[in-house]
Amino acid sequence: MAKQSLSGGPCWLCRRRDDGVGYMLRHNARPVWSCSEHLHLVKKGQAMSQREFDIYEGQALHDAMCMAADRLDRLGTGDLNALSEVQAVEFFRGFLDDFGTSLADKLEKLDPPF
Repeated sequence: MAKQSLSGGPCWLCRRRDDGVGYMLRHNARPVWSCSEHLHLVKKGQAMSQREFDIYEGQALHDAMCMAADRLDRLGTGDLNALSEVQAVEFFRGFLDDFGTSLADKLEKLDPPF
């Protein structure tokens, strides 16, 4: 049985954990759900324009795709259909983790991505 959601959904940044922590940038704003690990980055991310955040997110996605290609090389295949169920879970969990870690790192540093 699936775990019941504690909040409005998974963390806005890592898209994994659902710790039930909400943050509102302004009174009466829609809450942004975060895991406890990334709560300190919500204000930074929400203060950006959507266009600016999309740039950071795109770079994190690119980083995760590069790491995914390396992961497939280590697994000895470029064909996702050739992966066992255990390997597939490891591959996709790794992709999700890499994306969240990269995005968190980029927001932590707040280096201009352009």
